[in-house]
Amino acid sequence: MTLISLSGPCGSGKSTLIKMLGSKFDCLGVNYRSSKGADLDPTSYESKLAYSRRWFQAVLGEAQKGKTLIVSDRSPFDSVGYLKTMQDKLKTEVLSNFAMLASQGIFHFAILITASSEQLKRRIRSRIENGERNDFLTNKELPLLDKSLKYFADNVSFFDFVVDTSDADPVQSAIEIEALFFKLAHR
Repeated sequence: MTLISLSGPCGSGKSTLIKMLGSKFDCLGVNYRSSKGADLDPTSYESKLAYSRRWFQAVLGEAQKGKTLIVSDRSPFDSVGYLKTMQDKLKTEVLSNFAMLASQGIFHFAILITASSEQLKRRIRSRIENGERNDFLTNKELPLLDKSLKYFADNVSFFDFVVDTSDADPVQSAIEIEALFFKLAHR
């Protein structure tokens, strides 16, 4: 099975792109806000660990159903960038779980969706103003945005492709991402 995740900081466009492409692909239905532990501080190790474990279980469940291509609008690797503490511990567990998936014939490809810090902050604030984003989550995660951008930059080798959406039209980004999906699915 091929698993493709769109990774990146809050506001980069991951969910928007998945919504645009969702009818063409099987999408993993696990998001942070619906996971056990989401009621905890969203920057805590326990919260991110609960999400991570649920995500990997969902991937295994999709493989057992015989799916050949699954797309996710984030991955547990992203969660590491938003931790206040214990980043190395969660990163080690997440990478170990990706290795376990590979040993079971589930091959993961990651696409980093990113944008400038200023653009990300504008998008996040716009979501709050439009009532599209939970203030509690945003107030906890927004102060960690620059830290998460550094995390993604420091770990860029984890990603197979990088797409910058700073000045891109969402439709054009979706076309670019869809082309990458097909490229990765046929590797």
